[in-house]
Amino acid sequence: VIGGKFAPRIHRLGAWRWIAFAAIAVLLVFIAVVPVVLIVLGTFMKIFGYFTLPSGAFTLANWDKALHNPNLFSALIDTLAVASGAALLAMVLFSAIAYLSVRSQVAFPALLDFLTWLPSTVPGIVIGLGFLWLFLGTPVFRPIYGTPWVLMIAVVLGGMTTGVQIIKSNIAQISRELEEAAAVSGGSSLYVFRRVLLPLIAPVVLVVGLLIFASAARATSLVALLSTGAVKPLSMLQLNYMADGSYELATVVGVIILALTVGVALIARLVSLRLGATGTVAG
Repeated sequence: VIGGKFAPRIHRLGAWRWIAFAAIAVLLVFIAVVPVVLIVLGTFMKIFGYFTLPSGAFTLANWDKALHNPNLFSALIDTLAVASGAALLAMVLFSAIAYLSVRSQVAFPALLDFLTWLPSTVPGIVIGLGFLWLFLGTPVFRPIYGTPWVLMIAVVLGGMTTGVQIIKSNIAQISRELEEAAAVSGGSSLYVFRRVLLPLIAPVVLVVGLLIFASAARATSLVALLSTGAVKPLSMLQLNYMADGSYELATVVGVIILALTVGVALIARLVSLRLGATGTVAG
């Protein structure tokens, strides 16, 4: 628990550290390295899945064809817009919901916490269908159909359960005494949340934002019924390639999505390290 006298402790594993390291290393190789290597190899295959062909199995033609597709750049822009907007919206919304669920003393947060679990019980394609009916059947919402906002809302709703629970568990580990001390000093609830609690949970909120960004960049079932010709992210372009049987081009788009999400994660990591170093120097 993080309180006024919090001090982090390192737990030494002793002889078990090498066994734990080996187990984690093997797990990471099979769930991360091997799939990435295979999908990258797939982008260079003449026929997806065939490593040996009489005329040679590998070619650069897939990349050339995919990069010269005029729809690729617009799909990339749509993906960045939807993923960035969804990440920002999720960080603000999920932080507020988690704070109310943990810190509020009335009965309302219990119902709010229950509602955050509902999206995890509904398939993504059903959520997309529900939003389709909502935005087409309700006149007040109809003008935003076909805009990135529809996809942002769907992605945020789909990731609500995981995002809220991650932030909620982090807030629960922070002692109330820090907020009570700030409140006694005259700070309002909003001021205490912004200046005391938010800096402590900022790393977790950033992680949730990255998870939503990655989810939005690769979301298919959630946005399949909501994307239109005006807004078609990379995941929909990849799905179109797969529907046409062009698996080689689909893997190219998959690698682009992977590079996009990993690149954003690295940038966020560098920014957090820079802010952490700046805060240490200022302190």
